[in-house]
Amino acid sequence: MNPKIHQMFQPIFRLLLFRGSPTDVSGNVTTIATFAILLLALIWLTLPTAGGSDLEPDVIADVRSVFMVIPLVAYVVGALLILTALNVFQDSSRIPKTLASCFGLLLLFQAGNFFLDLLFRFLPSVLGFIFFVVDTALMIWFIGAAGYVFQHAFNLKLYQGVLAVLFILFLSFFIGGIVTGIILPSEIRTLAELRSFNSVPIPTE
Repeated sequence: MNPKIHQMFQPIFRLLLFRGSPTDVSGNVTTIATFAILLLALIWLTLPTAGGSDLEPDVIADVRSVFMVIPLVAYVVGALLILTALNVFQDSSRIPKTLASCFGLLLLFQAGNFFLDLLFRFLPSVLGFIFFVVDTALMIWFIGAAGYVFQHAFNLKLYQGVLAVLFILFLSFFIGGIVTGIILPSEIRTLAELRSFNSVPIPTE
């Protein structure tokens, strides 16, 4: 592995195992930009495709737009919330390393989702429950690891860091949903109609 890549990712894997601290992570612009670009690329790769669904191409395009914009806006909002909180409550010099740590953990979590999605496409659908359990476990693991980062960044206890992560995630995606509804109203309407249609039970003879 390239030494620079190894140096970039090793501290993130240590954080994933609740070891080390955000101070071990490189907080330079290159690291943050690399994590952000790779994260967006993985989100794009996990979007639904026309080949994997019997939906019309324009419906798939609307769904892809919504599922791309919501996390994009949410992550920007989350970064701004972290930046503001560190400026107000802690030393602002912690901002780069904390953001790099959070984006790095998000990248690993999204990579896990990507590989799960690949497996789900090739394995029997009866294993869907197992994938749901694994995906939920990954989410819990990410929240715990991010809470560990917040514990160090904000001088909190671990449970307080986890609560802070949950609050930021909820607020970020809530705002992300609102902003997406404003800039993509027709796409949101398509998704709502699709979910409403799928929730209606099919009558049987």
